[in-house]
Amino acid sequence: MPGRSTPVHGCPVHESPLHLVPHTLRPQFRQTYGVEVTGELCPFCVARQQNEFSGDFMQMPVHRIFISEAGRVGVGTYAPHDPTTADIADLVGSVDLSKVSEYGDEGDPRAWSWSGSVFAASRGVLEMIEILKVKREFLYLLLTLTQEKNVKVSRFPLIYLDETIIAHTNLAEFRKFLQESENEALLDRMVIIQVPYTLSYKEEARIYGKLTSSTQAFREVHHRPARAAPGGCVRDPHPHAGGRGERVGNWPRRCACTPARKWRACRAARSTRSTRSTRTKGSRACRPRFVINALSNGIIQSQAKSLTSMDVLLALKDSDRVRRAHGREEKAQVGGLPGDGAPRTSTTAG
Repeated sequence: MPGRSTPVHGCPVHESPLHLVPHTLRPQFRQTYGVEVTGELCPFCVARQQNEFSGDFMQMPVHRIFISEAGRVGVGTYAPHDPTTADIADLVGSVDLSKVSEYGDEGDPRAWSWSGSVFAASRGVLEMIEILKVKREFLYLLLTLTQEKNVKVSRFPLIYLDETIIAHTNLAEFRKFLQESENEALLDRMVIIQVPYTLSYKEEARIYGKLTSSTQAFREVHHRPARAAPGGCVRDPHPHAGGRGERVGNWPRRCACTPARKWRACRAARSTRSTRSTRTKGSRACRPRFVINALSNGIIQSQAKSLTSMDVLLALKDSDRVRRAHGREEKAQVGGLPGDGAPRTSTTAG
């Protein structure tokens, strides 16, 4: 059954039962079963094996678990917060003072709170939300975790953790991260996957369809022919659309007067040509959330139960976010909308 695992019962890091095999028996285990055992037993299981089972690893119980983010089993998440109150204990836990009096030593693994995100994600996935916003000291922890699969916690030896780290951030912060030479060690351990904005008409329509399907106001207004045009027409990195010498600034004016069937065919052909170009396509664009806000403004301002392409484009032009929150590059791309004077072209194209 997918999503299940069988760790050592009671282990806070979901320890693999194979780690119970002593190093002296691992060569024989490999010859007999053809399985290479790597990794060390966590300090908690070591102490439990000695105290409860007199060192007999064959008596350690196992049980079945199911991967669950809600239960913090196999999936751990970490989101940055106020740097003045952020603590490394969010990742690796801390001393449980309520158990120190019971076991008499802060260095006893049973007196440690194993509630950190890296322990919850053991044998699973750790998601680092906006990783470049966390404190730099937290990033140092990931160096040994990504390379040697070890985490160093005070009072304990290196703790072996086998997990996958998935982190995400925005493009502006990542470019700043690349320019700092002290980040080379962490950068060498990363597999970078860029996720630009889509240039496909159908994929753009799916984004807006998902964002509008859960809102009653959107369901009551017909807006399908217009919902994909605004974001796509300012997202193409080429100064000429369609290879006919047509500027990007002319596309909003033309798509407002083009039938939906012809627009879809033209947009699909244009997207195919764009895909063959630079790998940074779609990195500068009107964000989908911005277009959704424009659709909301268009619904509020329109008295009809139908939202046309012209209504969307006018709402996009009139939005305060274009003038206040977007930079000059995006202003130039959105320029040329109906009622905005002569069309302007983007200076960042190409």
